Amino acid sequence: MCETATLDPITEFGANAYTEEEERSLSEIIDSFNERHGTSFSRDDFLRFERVTREIMDEDMTEMVRNNPADVVYNAFSQAFFQGMVKMFQNDNEMRNIVMTDKDAREQATRHFFKRAQRAAREG
Repeated sequence: MCETATLDPITEFGANAYTEEEERSLSEIIDSFNERHGTSFSRDDFLRFERVTREIMDEDMTEMVRNNPADVVYNAFSQAFFQGMVKMFQNDNEMRNIVMTDKDAREQATRHFFKRAQRAAREG
């Protein structure tokens, strides 16, 4: 029997919403990135990195960040964040490959999100 995990509802980072300064900083990062690379990535594309931050902020990292000056803990955070990004990109690549080659998996996901879109359209 296959176990399935229950997913938490998606919220925009709960009580840790972006401040005005953080929004401005993120917007500048996105604009600079898109200008330098000729891309058109959005805020949502970059907010995926929030998941990386949540994953690396285990008890040890949280204590390090809480109890040390930024210049002392930044390198440890930076290394963990980079490793987390690499892992996320590898997972993205794996999922992309499966979706592109497994018609049944692609159809199952498409049907799921279609039903959600139908419900949202009817309720909205």
